[in-house]
Amino acid sequence: MSVNATLDIERFKVEIGRWLSHALDLEHSGLSIIGAPSGGGFSAETVLFAVEDRHDDGSPRHQEFVARVQPVGEGLFATYDLIAEARVIRQLADHTDVPVAQLVGVEPDPDVIGAPFYVMRRTPGRIPADDPPYTASGWVVDLPPEGRAKIFTEFIDVLAQIHSVDWRALDLGFLEPPDGRDVLEHQIAGLEEFYEFASGGVRGNSLIDTGLEWLRENRPTDLGPVVLSWGDCHPHNMIYGDDLTARAALDWEMMSVASPELDVAFLTFAMRLYTEGMGIVRPEGFPDTREIVAAYESASGRTLWSLDYYEIFNAVRVSLILMRMGNLMISAGMLPPDATMPFANPATKLLTQMLGVPETAHAMQDWSGHRDRERGDQND
Repeated sequence: MSVNATLDIERFKVEIGRWLSHALDLEHSGLSIIGAPSGGGFSAETVLFAVEDRHDDGSPRHQEFVARVQPVGEGLFATYDLIAEARVIRQLADHTDVPVAQLVGVEPDPDVIGAPFYVMRRTPGRIPADDPPYTASGWVVDLPPEGRAKIFTEFIDVLAQIHSVDWRALDLGFLEPPDGRDVLEHQIAGLEEFYEFASGGVRGNSLIDTGLEWLRENRPTDLGPVVLSWGDCHPHNMIYGDDLTARAALDWEMMSVASPELDVAFLTFAMRLYTEGMGIVRPEGFPDTREIVAAYESASGRTLWSLDYYEIFNAVRVSLILMRMGNLMISAGMLPPDATMPFANPATKLLTQMLGVPETAHAMQDWSGHRDRERGDQND
């Protein structure tokens, strides 16, 4: 769901019908909403809809689509560029074998439905659930162990495909750092900026401060190749067919160019987050870190380096994402004002272990300080 869904769904139904008629040059007899609005990652809103029209021979036809709509109000991230996301998806679809959804069209004009958006044909299949996590319940854990293993084999194969893409030849150079810094310097600077945003300008979280300092002091000297980075590369961002083959890689809003270790470590950290971090025993068939690395190196022909560094990088990044998400949920009334999610969550639990910071003391100290600062602000 979306913390702050602002899309006018009635306006959407009218205007998207007109837009789609123009984009596909079709005359439809009806448009229905299948699901709306939904922002599974507390970010861009996703609307599933269907249209009824006719084939060339006059027989009735049912078509289903997905619209990704840029947030109008507060979002998980400070800025969004759905037009750039659509550009990446289109280039991958047109020039590579990476499985992505079929893009129908892109609309940068916010006046059409209230925000920029793009539309894809709906890819049939199933997506591992995020909430509750697919490691705990749902169709994935209901699979036999060999089926669960296939989910990850397929996923890692797609990740290796993404990393093999010649992103410069696909005219995706706009993803390069614009300031002349190397990709890791740019990524660390991005964490610093996101820290300011996620905390609402109230920095001073000792765990995040320690993590950022560690990243600056321990950065690898050899970054190796620079590849197209998916960013949020986790099985809940993949559509799987009934035969468990990967059908479409979703959610490109964290895309960049980076060392391949950044994505692989995101996957290994996410697996720890969705099991160890949440107190869930890793189901049989789900790979551990060693198995993920071996599968990726076999699929890609690459040797990974400095994976521990990039796991800590992703632990800091996900801790900041959950900080922002927690603050959004508090402001939306979905959590009480004194909820500790922004400072104590499954990601911070793992990060404290990685950095050797006492978890309880850190969480209590930081949350208490935050509340004291809020009281001070209210009294000013």
